[in-house]
Order: sequence, then C-alpha cells, then structure tokens
Amino acid sequence: MGATPSRSARVAILSVGSEVVTGRVADTNAKWAGAELTRLGYAVVLHLAVDDDAGAIRDALGLAMDRADVVWMTGGLGPTRDDVTVEAVAGALGLGVGEDAATVARIRAAWAKRDQPAPAMAFRMARVPEGSVAFDNPAGTAPGIWIETRGRSVVILPGVPAEMMAIAEASVLPRLGDRVPGPKSCVYRILGVPEGEVDQRVRDLWDGAPAEVRIALEISAGEVLLRVLAPAAWPGLGALDAAIRQRLGEAIYTTEDETLEAHLIRRMKAAGLTVALAESLTGGLVAGRLTSVPGASSVVKAGWVAYSDAAKTRLLGVDRAILSGAGAVSREAAAAMARRAREAAGTDFGVATTGWAGPGGGTPEDPVGTAYFGVAWNGGEAVERRWFRGGRRQVREYAVTFALDLLRRRLTGVSG
Repeated sequence: MGATPSRSARVAILSVGSEVVTGRVADTNAKWAGAELTRLGYAVVLHLAVDDDAGAIRDALGLAMDRADVVWMTGGLGPTRDDVTVEAVAGALGLGVGEDAATVARIRAAWAKRDQPAPAMAFRMARVPEGSVAFDNPAGTAPGIWIETRGRSVVILPGVPAEMMAIAEASVLPRLGDRVPGPKSCVYRILGVPEGEVDQRVRDLWDGAPAEVRIALEISAGEVLLRVLAPAAWPGLGALDAAIRQRLGEAIYTTEDETLEAHLIRRMKAAGLTVALAESLTGGLVAGRLTSVPGASSVVKAGWVAYSDAAKTRLLGVDRAILSGAGAVSREAAAAMARRAREAAGTDFGVATTGWAGPGGGTPEDPVGTAYFGVAWNGGEAVERRWFRGGRRQVREYAVTFALDLLRRRLTGVSG
C-alpha cells in the first residue's frame, strides 16, 4: 500500500546467519537499520535472512541488487569457517579478496594487549573485497565494508549489534544521508484505536498522496504507529498533518519519535510527578519498560511483583477479604493494589495490574486474557477492565502497554 518510492531511495536489507534464519536470535539489527534508513529518507523494500551459505548469500545479493540501489548486509564477518560473507559477495561481484592493512594492525594490537600473538584465524576478519572501502570498527575488530559496483552500493557490517551500530553511525549513515535530500518525517503514535480502524480513517488521505509521499502503518506492543515521509519542500504536508490529527484526535498521544515509556517519563519528570507499581499479571514488565528510560529514577520510586495472594497481602497490605471475596483478578483487587502501592511509596500515582495471562486459569466471567488495571492518585482511583486476544506472551505485552496508557490518560489535566 502507499506510493512507490523512487528507485534511488530504495534499500534492501540482508541478514546473514543461521541463528537469525532459525529464530534462535531476534533480528534486532534489521529493525534498527530499517528505522535509521527510513529516518534518512530511504525506503526499505526488501528484507531477507539467509543462512551462512555462500550460494544462498549470492542468490540473496542478486535479488537485492535487482530491487534496490543500496544493499545493507549484516553478519558473517567473524573469524570462523562459517563466516563466508566476504568471499560470497566478492565471488558474486567478480572481485578478488585481500587484507585491509588497518584491520590487520588492529588485530595485532588487540592480541598484544593480552601479551599473546594473534592466531592465524583472527586475521580472517581483515578480509575485504578488492576495491572496497574498509571502515574502522570503534567497538570491535571486523571492519565495515563499502563496495560501489554496477551502479549499486553494497554495505557489509558485522552481525554483533554494538559493532554494527557503531560503524553505521560513524561511517555509513553519514554517507547515505548525503545522497538523499533531507525528508520531513512524521510519526503519529496512536493508542486505543485498532490498526484497521486507523487505516479506515485515513485511507482516502493515503490513496490521495502523491508518489513522493510515503505513508505506512505498523503495530508495536499494542499501539499503532502511522508514519509519513515526505520531501521537506512538499507544500501539502501541513494540510495532511491537520487532516490526520482531525481524523484521529486524542488517540494520537505524541508526534515525537519516542516510546510510550519515554513519553511518560519526560512528562512526569517535567511536572515533578512520581509513580509506584504493583504488578501481578505483568510480573515487573511495566517497571521494566519505565526504568529502561534514562532519568526514570526521578519518577519511578518503587515497585512490587505481588504474584501470589499471600504476597499481595504481606507486601502490599491488600485486605484478605478482597482476595477471598472478589478474588485476586477483580476490580477491587486492582484498586487496592494501586492504592496501597501509592501509599507505601509516598508517590503521586500508584498503578496496578492483575489478570489471567493463561493458558490456565480464568472464570466464565473473566476468561483467560482478562486483565484489570488500577490507578490511584491523591483524591481518587480508577479501574479499567480489558480482554486481550492471544497467547500468554501477547496478553502480557498488551497489558504492559495498556497500564502505561492508563497512567498517561490520568496525567492529562495534571501535567498538561
């Protein structure tokens, strides 16, 4: 869906490694690269994961070069026998393979710090296709590689995420950024409206956008992201923005490219507000999301994982009569947990989660997937009930997002 990007702005991402193909390792490299390339104004039109096999790599490279002018590859640059990316790419492009002198020196220096000679195997990481540019690796040994060939650019980076990002930020992204005019990128982060409904509300805007404007929808941990990428000089951007805001209204919680947890921490920190958490269903995941944000310590003051009824009573002081009467998965329990967390920590807000994540548990009234969320503040409290479709992991993931959104909505009118 959406407009077709100009060919010069197309990128294909290739992830090399059996661990990625088999699902043993999540492909966070491609996720990061896709977001950064989109931010620069490129359109990622292809993403492939291929095994550590020279033939598979050659085939994937050929397909990528047919579809895009920039090929972004990660993985297979290490010192072991299954690291065959350099040879496979060089063979596919008809290039020889040599050693990069700077990388050789870096390998020797690294082993010298251990008072050991570098083993022959280590120098496999200095291999580069002839005629390529080798980029320094600020976080490791294997270099980044840039090849200009057949009117295409092929970028090869290590598979270790820290090394890939370090090389990309220092050497690759600046080069790619110089090739495209600075685009205007807008992201509308949406809560409380399903993806299908968002699509319906903006479909005519989407279909009516000119070819140089890209619009895309994606789902992330229970929220919907609507992304717009347009040339900075496009005169219709203001009207499109106004129309999107009119169609979606308060469902848009921010147009900054920041996560929900970062949005909350920023707002609460600016307003001098604090929160404590009492988690059963989510098992500490709400606290984990919030405390992943730098500066969260000034906002998040305490948290309890009160999974059992005994813990809810002993740690939080929830009345046993509530647990034996209404039950641990109930409006009453969620309210009491939020209230007691706030009181115990002396914070402005208390947030609580309780529910049935499955696969066991549930009742006819509250089947598996049911969750209750409580929020307490000075002078009041509120509880909301939701039912989430999916397995245990998905229910808990959606529950974390909903708990954060409940706190966000309570902030409205408090912190502005």
